[in-house]
Amino acid sequence: MDCKIGDMYEKMIQIDPKAPSEEEHRSKGVTKPRYMIWRETISSTATLGFRIDGVKKADGTSSKDFKTTKTREQILEAFKDFTNNFPNSLIEKHSGNIDGVTILQNPRAHWKFSSLRSR
Repeated sequence: MDCKIGDMYEKMIQIDPKAPSEEEHRSKGVTKPRYMIWRETISSTATLGFRIDGVKKADGTSSKDFKTTKTREQILEAFKDFTNNFPNSLIEKHSGNIDGVTILQNPRAHWKFSSLRSR
């Protein structure tokens, strides 16, 4: 069993202090599998099959504040923000009408993203 005391527990309580069980609070630790399952449930991994870990925009700004980005609407908003100033992006052209999985690559901007499959 892989049990990391502190590190993953600290990450968990920073996002949701009520997430750890009483036992985990007492030991101030969570197992790696427990942490990984919890992380999947607070993000879009469990519902959409992927999550956004971070983005770096063409202007050099970056963000890793996507830990609780979970819903299709939140993902679309993140994609729209990411593709801002790219008027020919799939998001700008097909906003609200995204269907199918498309991977776009722009060698000049060095970015990739996948659109969401409508459910």
